[in-house]
Amino acid sequence: MSLSRVKHIVLAVATADVRKELNFCRKTAIPVLGVVENMSGFVCPCCGERTNIFMSGGGEVMATDFGVPFLGRVPIDPVFVELIESGRRPRYEAPTGPSGNSGGSQDRTPGTAGQAATLGATDVGATSADAKEHETLVEKYPDCSLAPTFKRITADVVAAIRAGG
Repeated sequence: MSLSRVKHIVLAVATADVRKELNFCRKTAIPVLGVVENMSGFVCPCCGERTNIFMSGGGEVMATDFGVPFLGRVPIDPVFVELIESGRRPRYEAPTGPSGNSGGSQDRTPGTAGQAATLGATDVGATSADAKEHETLVEKYPDCSLAPTFKRITADVVAAIRAGG
């Protein structure tokens, strides 16, 4: 069995599981706030480029099929994983936008963290950098390239809840 065949099987199983969940919610009248396409691409920690390892777009198609909002795509970002697992402040070699695109991307949100976080770049003043490493995870999180993506998805979910789901 080829690697591409294995990938297709894994994706088909994951999609089938989510479709079952959406069908269950529909049958039991549980409101669905929307669909997020997780692991939609990979953000290279060296260059910040976003590459589709798995197929992309299935979450949006599924949301349309079920008549629920599509909330967005969240790529795999090893730097974000490092933040969660070790608490280490995110560092990107190249400026990275919220969708994993490097500098100049239309997806970049001005003033967001990934814009200035670069590997080898120091924070203003050595003592400032040392102090920043002792900050909480919540204080370090905005430096992650995914922060704007999560912020937008969260805003959409909160708006849906306020509107009655």
